[in-house]
Amino acid sequence: MIVIGVTGGVGSGKTQFCKALESLGCRVLYADDMAINLMETNLTLKNRLMDEFGETLYLDDGKLNRQALAEIIFQDTDARDLVESWVHPAVHAETMNQIVQAKEQGLEILVKEAALLLTKGRPEYLDHVVLVVADQATRVQRLMDHRNWTKKQIHERMEAQMSQEQMEIYADTVIDNSGTLDQLHSAATSFIRTLIPS
Repeated sequence: MIVIGVTGGVGSGKTQFCKALESLGCRVLYADDMAINLMETNLTLKNRLMDEFGETLYLDDGKLNRQALAEIIFQDTDARDLVESWVHPAVHAETMNQIVQAKEQGLEILVKEAALLLTKGRPEYLDHVVLVVADQATRVQRLMDHRNWTKKQIHERMEAQMSQEQMEIYADTVIDNSGTLDQLHSAATSFIRTLIPS
């Protein structure tokens, strides 16, 4: 089984690239979804977060208040580091469990999508790293159009991430997503064919 890591800066289109891989039959683990699920279901993690940041971090139905969390971690570096020090080990453990299960099920390819995939270097469990890139103006416009973020919010998130140049050091494949979704899907198809020739 080949384990692929997909990453890229905010607005680069890494999630759209992974959706294209899913349409081609790949199983994709989304780090953000895993993190949110763990923050809502792992009681130890949930209690730590509430003790540190207050009960307003969760809604009345027990779901994570994502907006409140985003305001905390993108405006306070120490708070972000603290949250990551709790959440990332839990996400890593769940990733390892998923890899074991995928191997047992005989999957050919498993994909892990994560914005922070390379912050501590290249993870040893990955066989291949894909970096999805786009020019900054395109990324900013996408985020303003699709997420209704202000330029200040976009700047905060970009500043909190590694640059594309820093991530490229660890990448085996770089996908330029400055074009259309059709072009991105074609790039995903070509990429899969290089790994598993039909």
